Amino acid sequence: MGLGGFSTQIRRYDGSWMEVVGVREADGPGMTRDAIEDTLLNATAGYKTFLPGLRDAGSFSFTIAFDRDEYEEMKADFDTDTACNYEIVLPDTDNTTIELEAFITELGLPIDREGLIECPMTLKITGNPTINSGSASATPA
Repeated sequence: MGLGGFSTQIRRYDGSWMEVVGVREADGPGMTRDAIEDTLLNATAGYKTFLPGLRDAGSFSFTIAFDRDEYEEMKADFDTDTACNYEIVLPDTDNTTIELEAFITELGLPIDREGLIECPMTLKITGNPTINSGSASATPA
């Protein structure tokens, strides 16, 4: 059964989970995995063979409607040299959350003459995202 994105929340941890306000859209995390070729010279099948390599949790992008307070919070995360804790709260019956440690690699502020001022941002995930069930996490894993 499908699930719509309406009511999805993004939160950041700052002593407690605080909702990132004004989220308009989100994309990710887009995980990938390296493939290590291990084909032998005497392979007779004519196909390359591979071993699974390291995983990359990828990036997570989202856009917020401009709000000065929220922008300043995200700018502070951008300016820090350590990863911060974020959480995606899905609107399913299990109250699924995806908790991730990440740092902001892009914090934009494009201004369109006729449109809403929005702030697109990209977070690079470090480590393995944690999937939880139940209400939002109490403290980061």
